Amino acid sequence: MSAEAVMAPATGRSILLDGIESRSEQVTFDSINADLLKEVGGPEAEPQRACGQLFLPDGEPRNRPAMVIVQGLGGVKPERELTYAAKLARAGSVALVVDSFAARGKADERDILKALSVTTWSILGDAFGALRLLADHPAVNRDAIGVMGFSWGGMVAVLSAYRQVRQTYLGETPLRFAGHASYYGCSLPRLEDPAAPGAELLVLVGRSDANVSVERTKAICDDLRRGGAQVALEVLDAYHQWDGSDTEKRHVFGALADIGITVTPDNRLVDEHWGAEIAGRFSRTLFMALDLGWDGYHIQRDAELHRRTDGMLFDFVQGMAARAGARPPDAGTVPMAAIGEKPAG
Repeated sequence: MSAEAVMAPATGRSILLDGIESRSEQVTFDSINADLLKEVGGPEAEPQRACGQLFLPDGEPRNRPAMVIVQGLGGVKPERELTYAAKLARAGSVALVVDSFAARGKADERDILKALSVTTWSILGDAFGALRLLADHPAVNRDAIGVMGFSWGGMVAVLSAYRQVRQTYLGETPLRFAGHASYYGCSLPRLEDPAAPGAELLVLVGRSDANVSVERTKAICDDLRRGGAQVALEVLDAYHQWDGSDTEKRHVFGALADIGITVTPDNRLVDEHWGAEIAGRFSRTLFMALDLGWDGYHIQRDAELHRRTDGMLFDFVQGMAARAGARPPDAGTVPMAAIGEKPAG
């Protein structure tokens, strides 16, 4: 398969939210494939056409805030990524759901294989590519574009706040994300250089989530604060994915909470348990197998908490819009805690 291929549906996807259908259009944009962060910007990184679903609000298409939505390893789900996009569009924001796995023909693989075959650094390339696309969209205020993600995607949303990471992908351009929201984001990477001047973050983690290290997440948030970021960390009484559709507690194989990776200032990756550099696909696979938590973790929906975190998100987006002078989203139009579904047929 060519690195330029886009293995996504040719049409947009729609979602039923509170009985009302929200439609999207498919978009594609430039990105990369990179095995390692230190390859980004060099000849080892391959060009890639990324893809996503763009949700637009009703009304005058001008001066709107926008959000790039990065999926978890489970892929783009109607009840999660598409639901949040529909809620944001209902409130008056533009939302772009990035599908990193479909673009690379990996949408149907098991989660752990996705993590090994589509790297964090490729997904970050998609996120920054989506930022560039939205910055040029006539409906969008380019200073009010945020990024949010879930689990693996939540980790990507946090990583994109660091100056080192942003400059690796965007160079010296002033373009940047105006806000970073992480839902139960994985806690694997920690940067030696925490500089993130001016970054605004909302980090939501569950106290009972065995897929995320709460203590490491706290340390990462402290790093970011030392680096000049404003970080709101909420440790909640929850399992993983409290905003999902699993009303009964469900066990998932393979927890990531015990994996620690140091990112050096020159973009090398060092496994903290073994003190060795991650140098490519083989070492990445080996260290993942050695460090994975074989007891797994649990997922369970908490509807009341979902309602609260929806409120936190829209407060965050409203603040992001206000700082940029964008048209503020109207959270009063959004069915808080609702979960979308595919339309029949």
